Amino acid sequence: MIIISDTSPLSSLALVGYLSILKDIYTDVIIPQAVANELANLTEEDIRIKAIVSLNWIQVQQAANLELVTCLRNDYNLDIGEAEAIALALELKADELLIDERLGRREAVRLGLSITGVLGVLLIAKNRGLISKVQPIIDALILQANFRISRQLYEEVLRDFRKRVSSRNPFSGLSVCKKPNQHIHYVTFLSRLRENLNDLC
Repeated sequence: MIIISDTSPLSSLALVGYLSILKDIYTDVIIPQAVANELANLTEEDIRIKAIVSLNWIQVQQAANLELVTCLRNDYNLDIGEAEAIALALELKADELLIDERLGRREAVRLGLSITGVLGVLLIAKNRGLISKVQPIIDALILQANFRISRQLYEEVLRDFRKRVSSRNPFSGLSVCKKPNQHIHYVTFLSRLRENLNDLC
């Protein structure tokens, strides 16, 4: 699988000590140079982010379509990390783009990319047994990583997830991708997270 990430999913998970779940789920993650630069700048704020750029499963690759990067920055008000992540995902025909910011998600979807964010990653990790509970990690993201989510969405995500884990088959009724080495796509549930997270910034 080809997985591209913007800055915030990496920095947020690093700040709460769960960055490794990305390696467990995806094996490798590719970031554009602008994201690497943003992470390097963030190291002055918190030492937990410093290790990200040196991890052997994080690969840095320069986006080539600078015209698209400029367009996304000037016409759609994206920062350079988001713009390069989207451009690189399109160039590499990425299976997934990890991105949390509302404007970036909107433009990625408009351009036909498959996206997910930190919440989607946590749900995949829970289903694979990589984490025991989702709520404490979301709480830590809010308190330690300045992760912004409305109370309504917070309660909806937890309520919907609890309904699924309390059933015999927690993810029955959801479309599952069964190709080797591809993670599960919770189409019905995660479509809310992937396309309509207008409360996330």
